[in-house]
Amino acid sequence: TTAAQITAHYRDKGFGAIIAYQIWNEGDLKNNPASAYLKPEHMAIILGQAAKAIRKEDPEATLVFNGMATGAGTAVKYIKKVQATLGNKLPVDALGVHPYGQYITTPPFDGWGHGFLKDYLKIYRQQFPDIPVWITEIGVAENNPLGPEHYQAISRYLKDIFTYVAQQQSDQVEVLIWFAWSDEMRNAGMVDRQGKVKKHVHAVFEQVRDRKII
Repeated sequence: TTAAQITAHYRDKGFGAIIAYQIWNEGDLKNNPASAYLKPEHMAIILGQAAKAIRKEDPEATLVFNGMATGAGTAVKYIKKVQATLGNKLPVDALGVHPYGQYITTPPFDGWGHGFLKDYLKIYRQQFPDIPVWITEIGVAENNPLGPEHYQAISRYLKDIFTYVAQQQSDQVEVLIWFAWSDEMRNAGMVDRQGKVKKHVHAVFEQVRDRKII
């Protein structure tokens, strides 16, 4: 299978434990051009077979499920259905989530966002206490460009996210990935479409990269 071939390739390259495999992406989200929705029973087939193929090639590989893009309550129901189809087992090491719109104290803009990240993560902790969460995408992604007048607010928002997770949620959230590098990806970049550094935003990225925030 393709999953086995990919795993064998990176295993033979000697990457070892620094490689993780996220199986599917935002499969729980319907009617979105960036997602490929699957019914839970169909997702279970893919997850089960992909996990088996990857484990066969590399028993120590880290497996992450999906990158859930719906709200936490809806996402948990989806995961539970997948789990039930697989005999109440999830053959993964972590649950990938994309908590767009979640904030720490206040949203970066008026009218933006859906709620508090702490409440979002609490739902996962209650329902899957033994499975860590990987935030494989978070940021301020919009269909329309966000001009320089928004950069400072965005930088404060991302700084709050990284600080909060590092200081208060590190036992649950093992990985936190900022989306994205360039504005070519839904205007969420640390650099603009011409590759120019976005003031304030890129400065926070450098602090995260250099571990100066935590």
